[in-house]
Amino acid sequence: MSPIRLIGLTALLRNRLPLIGGWLRRYAVSILAEEESPLNARLLAETVVLNPNSRTGNAAAAVLSRLTHPAAIDAVCEMWAGMRHPALAVLIANQGWVATKPPDLKVLTALQAGHLAELVEGRAEVVRPLVQAAADTDPKMAAQAKQILRQLRYPAAQEALCRLVIEQDLPPAREAALEAGYLPQEPAQRALFFFLTDQWARYDSLDFDRRLLRTVYQSAAPALRQRLLERMRQAGRTEFLPIITGSDYRTRLAEMEAGEFDLLAHTLTLNREWPELWALTFEAPFRWSRQIIKTLAGEQWRPAQSAEQMLFDHLAALVQTDSQENGVDVARLFPPALLQAQARAPGRINDVAFAPGRPVLALGTGQGKVVLWNFQQAVREHVLTGFDHSVGSVAFNPHNVLFCAERTTSGSTCALYRWDDEHGLQRLGQHNDSITALAALSDSHALSAGRDQRVSLWDAAARREVKQRNFSFWARALRVSPSGQEVVLLHEGVDLLALPELRVTERGPGGTSVARCAAFSPDEQTLLVGQFNGEVIILQRQSPGPFKRPRESWPGRYGRLVGLEMLPMQEVIICADAGGRLEFKRLNDYDDLGQVQSPGGQLTSLHVSADEAFMVVGSAQAALSLWDLRPLAAPRLLARPFGQASPAQISILHTLSRLPQLSPPARRALEFAECILQHRFRHAIELDDAPQIKIGEFDIELE
Repeated sequence: MSPIRLIGLTALLRNRLPLIGGWLRRYAVSILAEEESPLNARLLAETVVLNPNSRTGNAAAAVLSRLTHPAAIDAVCEMWAGMRHPALAVLIANQGWVATKPPDLKVLTALQAGHLAELVEGRAEVVRPLVQAAADTDPKMAAQAKQILRQLRYPAAQEALCRLVIEQDLPPAREAALEAGYLPQEPAQRALFFFLTDQWARYDSLDFDRRLLRTVYQSAAPALRQRLLERMRQAGRTEFLPIITGSDYRTRLAEMEAGEFDLLAHTLTLNREWPELWALTFEAPFRWSRQIIKTLAGEQWRPAQSAEQMLFDHLAALVQTDSQENGVDVARLFPPALLQAQARAPGRINDVAFAPGRPVLALGTGQGKVVLWNFQQAVREHVLTGFDHSVGSVAFNPHNVLFCAERTTSGSTCALYRWDDEHGLQRLGQHNDSITALAALSDSHALSAGRDQRVSLWDAAARREVKQRNFSFWARALRVSPSGQEVVLLHEGVDLLALPELRVTERGPGGTSVARCAAFSPDEQTLLVGQFNGEVIILQRQSPGPFKRPRESWPGRYGRLVGLEMLPMQEVIICADAGGRLEFKRLNDYDDLGQVQSPGGQLTSLHVSADEAFMVVGSAQAALSLWDLRPLAAPRLLARPFGQASPAQISILHTLSRLPQLSPPARRALEFAECILQHRFRHAIELDDAPQIKIGEFDIELE
């Protein structure tokens, strides 16, 4: 039947004209009766529903009762399942109709039609629909479904019901399986079924050494693991602990997840296993260790050894002091960074670089000098002179070689230099105008870009230029990828070059403004570009292939952007704008982790040390501020089990716990962790103190 004719018949069926309306509806019914199709069947079923106890409705029902085509019958069954109209229910019951598909509809119509024997003989596909029907609002249908679930004949159907109990713990499935005595065939699944249905005696008999359920637990999905943990927690039996820990829980403490620690601590507490609980203190994360100490102190328990008694008393005092903070998320105790020092120099500080492996900063100044300043002692180590112009850029390579680049406002040539303790200051070459960007590569090479629209690759060992490429623009900045295999040039657009060939691999617009700073993700699949107008552009690489354009924008707006830094070990991004705002965001989803405000007015630069411990921020007022970034790592360190810690973290905890800028609860949390690790590694070799920033305000002399 054509669509136009169907539209006309539909209008006739729904008309409510006086006098001739009924005749028109019955006429449409007679036309629809000429062809058995799903669409016609739906229209006739709708007519039955809309015209109850009328000649039109009875005529439509009579036509439907003569249907033989399965697809047409399925259409009527589907309408009944959706609205449960009594007239359609009577029709299905009288005609004995059972839908051919899908399984849910097939089971519902079989129940309505009274074909119960067919469902009893059903295979696995009828089980889930029967469980759903057992919770139906129709009490008769629900009772029939429950009865059939207890009479399933085929093992595959019984197994499917047990699987629903295991996977979803649906009450109708659980009740039916237990009453009917169904069991999974495979031993590990049977052990799991016994455990989840509280059949403890049968479980103990089958899995006396816990190996079956331990195997299941290790490969289980997170939801099932959580159910098992909750069931073990409710049971409170220490003999169940090997399910998650193996034969000796100490061997797996360093690998345990949060829920497993929770269960272990809860079970040991319930069974008053105080020595075992004390031993767990040195393996669990901070949250559980703190709670364990609080529990043991509340029970007035103390370890037997005198040395451990002193440690226990100290830990208990720390916990009791912070009793009101026990429910506070430890991450909220720590700011992302702490301002430690401010330093000023005559003139202007154009650029700053961290020396690798030592607490030294190189400062390029507008006075044509470079200062090497020890920020741990707040003393000047060297002043490099012999430059012809202002030093606009400085950069260290991993071998402690310092590169320095000049800039000028006069348009004259500007040189690039290298310096180290052995060779002193050496000239590598020059650009025909200011050098606007500089990067030290991992080997003995350096990369420079200048206002002369040239990008050059330099060999520091040979003291010569080895590659150059000219462009139609001058780069405001550049950023080398983590692998050192490509570099991004920032200007009105964003261009990528392969290294060391300086071959252009991608060229295009970066956004609606001039690009000022950029940062690669650790896997180099994402490039963040900060723009003059305060927008952060996200370029996503279509690997293998170029970065996706058009680009996405980072949520939020900033003032003029001056720096983007990626912290791969911390999985954090730092974004700095000229107004002094420094925002910290999580790398994987860009969620806010906090922000700080830098003093000193207009920001000009942002740099982070290679170990991600310190940050330096430069300003236009010939000043810089030094920040400790290690508080950013404190929440993660405290969230990780102490069993996974290393001796090197003791000195970091010691330093941070004594920072006066941290709140007392934060310092006590760090001191707690330090005491735990000192006990864990009491036989380890002596460790050096962690580097730190000397706190205060300082003047850096250039003479």
